[in-house]
Amino acid sequence: MKTNKERQKKILVATEFGEGIEHTLRVAIKFAVMHDAEVVLLHVNELPMPMAEFFSNEDLVKKRKELAVKRLNEIVDSHKDLGVKISWMIAEGKPYKNILIAAEELMVEMIVMGIMGKHGKEYAMLGSNVHKVIRKATCPVITVTEKVTNTDFGRIMLAVDPEFGIRELRSFLQQYHEKFNPVVELVCVAVKDNEEECETYLAHQKNSLVKQGIESVVTTVLRGFSVSNSLLDHIAVSDVDMIWMETHGRKGLANFFLGSITEDVLVNSPIPVLSLHPEREAPTHGKTYYHENLPI
Repeated sequence: MKTNKERQKKILVATEFGEGIEHTLRVAIKFAVMHDAEVVLLHVNELPMPMAEFFSNEDLVKKRKELAVKRLNEIVDSHKDLGVKISWMIAEGKPYKNILIAAEELMVEMIVMGIMGKHGKEYAMLGSNVHKVIRKATCPVITVTEKVTNTDFGRIMLAVDPEFGIRELRSFLQQYHEKFNPVVELVCVAVKDNEEECETYLAHQKNSLVKQGIESVVTTVLRGFSVSNSLLDHIAVSDVDMIWMETHGRKGLANFFLGSITEDVLVNSPIPVLSLHPEREAPTHGKTYYHENLPI
């Protein structure tokens, strides 16, 4: 049996086979190169109740599994010449629960999820799963909402808050810098007449990054009444390729506002968003069994 150190690093891509799978995979492959990792596609079969009228539960599960296996194999075959190993696995049940369990058991470096082309009830269902994964995942989560035309990701925007540090993002950025040497833009939104505090904080963080050897760092203070709108407006007029954010768990009313900011950015960002929840402890649970083409 392999030890943890000998395990192949993995990046988990949760897919519903929607129109965004190609773009989601492009992002995952970019980071697979960074981590020298394998990409693992995960499809979760969640049976909608209306279909039970036409199939027995057993027939329905079998049919959906067969279709999923066929589609997963097609995706793997069409990307086999990209220099990154791609495998797949299938689970049954609640998507967000299976995504979190698979991520823990495979000890993945990150989770990549696409939410392109989702509207109304379809988005409400998928959006809820994405939100739960981001809040509970112990690793970075990347969401892809629109077509990705450029995966160079040569300019990364780190949205920061003076109330919190960026220790986890800084560590992850160090790995990314060593592979791709991007320009890093530190952005702080001043919404409480705290522009001076933001400027001081950004200068401190910039100096820390430069000491780490990350020298291409610029800082920007945005002014506005809404954090999410300010960030999205800046993305629209800048040349950043990806936004990175730390999410911090809060309770009660503060949690509502934090959720609103996170969801606004995730849903409306034209570029991929990497979310990282610092100091999140890994969940514990019993073994879950998958239909898959790779060993855990």
